[in-house]
Amino acid sequence: MASAIVRAPWRVLPVVAALGVLSPQLRADTEPQTELRPSLLLGGAGEPAPKVEAPIDPRLPTGRRIESPPRPAGFSVSACGLRQPVCAHADAKSAPLLPAYVDALEEAYAQLVGVLGLPRPLPDAAGPDSGLDLYLQAPEHDELEVASELRSIGSDRSSAFCRARPRAAAARREASLCVAEAMLLGLDAAETPYLRRAIAAYLWQTLGGASAADLLAIDHYQANPQLSTLGRELSPESAGAALFVHYLDQRLRAGRRGILPAALVQLSRRDAPSTGLQWNNEPDSLDVLRRAFAGSKESFDDFLLNFAVWRAFLGSRDDGSNAPELLWLGDAGRVRFEWTLQASSLPRRVAPLRPIEPLGSTYLWLEIDRAWLGKSLAFRAEWEEPAAFRWTLVAIDGKGKPLKRYDLPYVQRGTSAERTIVDYQDASAFLIVGISVGGVDLAHPIDPDHEPFEPHGFTVYLTEI
Repeated sequence: MASAIVRAPWRVLPVVAALGVLSPQLRADTEPQTELRPSLLLGGAGEPAPKVEAPIDPRLPTGRRIESPPRPAGFSVSACGLRQPVCAHADAKSAPLLPAYVDALEEAYAQLVGVLGLPRPLPDAAGPDSGLDLYLQAPEHDELEVASELRSIGSDRSSAFCRARPRAAAARREASLCVAEAMLLGLDAAETPYLRRAIAAYLWQTLGGASAADLLAIDHYQANPQLSTLGRELSPESAGAALFVHYLDQRLRAGRRGILPAALVQLSRRDAPSTGLQWNNEPDSLDVLRRAFAGSKESFDDFLLNFAVWRAFLGSRDDGSNAPELLWLGDAGRVRFEWTLQASSLPRRVAPLRPIEPLGSTYLWLEIDRAWLGKSLAFRAEWEEPAAFRWTLVAIDGKGKPLKRYDLPYVQRGTSAERTIVDYQDASAFLIVGISVGGVDLAHPIDPDHEPFEPHGFTVYLTEI
């Protein structure tokens, strides 16, 4: 199914995109709806508040460096798809793997474009033909490399080619990531490689894909919650951030799965092309997402805190009510706790082993190992300026299921928060969740292009009173 994304103005959030306009043919095949369910990205929360404009230090990066690496050369054998515009290239040693990779590329192309209704990657004007090319050659790193190449005149869009280490067992996953990231480069080549890989991994998992590489990436991501949920450069955690894209799509989508993440990337593209040595990724997808919560009862910071709590109950920590579709993660879905404390050891003041990056989170577990008759739990957190933290305490029953949340009040420019909890005899433990919402103030929110981020520390004090 051929499809094309309709360029929408920056002020208009993906009203029609999330409903299927990413695929024009979808409208003709769908019964007309008499009433649309309002959502944040569809403007259901009312007119967005005016954006706070603030001067940006010109020395800060606006995006990653613009690079167009040369195509691999010297391949003696090539094979192309009969049904989809894809080709794979290999040397004589890897030639036996070509049929598997071509089949995988065709399958991924048909599923992403035909089934999900996502747009096709831009035609390739620099390769041997206009199809998407994958080269079976080990990249610098073990993971798949998707490189932008020919830029579209007048906008930040580009065609792409892929390079992968020849492995028959990884063919389907690498082919799906290749097609998905090439599609995203065609929507906005200025967007971060980190987010592109996270979305591509989510799309692969949405179509039923799961492999040891996915478990390893999610294990990396969950073992390092102190790192930013949305970075800039490709990292071992990038594919694991598919969890964030999963939560985003589950919570906010108004159409078929996978459309919303692509719409966020498309809506962040500038009308004017980038110039110079760096991409100008302003606005970025995080700006689009943050703007979607303007005027909503749930703020963007609330959304981030809710995600942080959600990711704490995945895999083997999920009783089947949180995210049953992710039970396959098993122990790889378990987020790392910074501290595991017992109530009998209180009072305690603890600090993290690793400081928290903007959009990173931290988790502490307090086990109620004795009866506290007539006593209350007092909690206080303090952190470094100019970081902004949000906190919540989740009461847990004896089976590991959440009972109740106790959100702490948030004060802009505050550096501490505290709360006293009474009447919690049914709780067997408390999960303490904190997030760094990033940014210096409301006018200077966190920008994923300003990596490396400055992490900040905190202390937590717990006692009974």
